Amino acid sequence: FIGNYNLLDAEAASRLLQRPVASRLAIRPESITLGVNGELDAEVRSHSLLGNVIRYRILCRGIVLKVDALNRDATALLPAGSDVGVSFAEPELCEVA
Repeated sequence: FIGNYNLLDAEAASRLLQRPVASRLAIRPESITLGVNGELDAEVRSHSLLGNVIRYRILCRGIVLKVDALNRDATALLPAGSDVGVSFAEPELCEVA
């Protein structure tokens, strides 16, 4: 069981990370962090409440990504249209064939 990933082709991955990426890139939704400050700017497109997890769809550099965050506080829910900072856990970025 592979789980749930954002799977980007090399061109989209290179655009997102602003560096050359030779092959497809898999990014787990929980390895992406949303906050006020981040490496990149993004916009929340939508969200779904999945029990203790909030699944966001964000738009970052023209690429739609799924992001999973713990649902710890209802007041922290980011509505559609919110501007957010995005950070990636570099060790969690996985190039795949």
